[in-house]
Amino acid sequence: MQAENVSGEPYRPHTVTARVEGHSAKYIVLLDDGRWTCTCDDPATCAHVAAVQLVTGHPGPARKEQR
Repeated sequence: MQAENVSGEPYRPHTVTARVEGHSAKYIVLLDDGRWTCTCDDPATCAHVAAVQLVTGHPGPARKEQR
């Protein structure tokens, strides 16, 4: 069961910190102030950000922000 806020919409966190294990390394994915970041070198939205968006139910922007 998903948590809901007062409006009845599913709860989506405003801040997310996730450790993601890739094929060859581990990465940190962050959502803060509406911006996604990942410690990998991919300049576009990477699979790590997409995976965390999927798990959290947070659609997020189409691209991750550069660090």
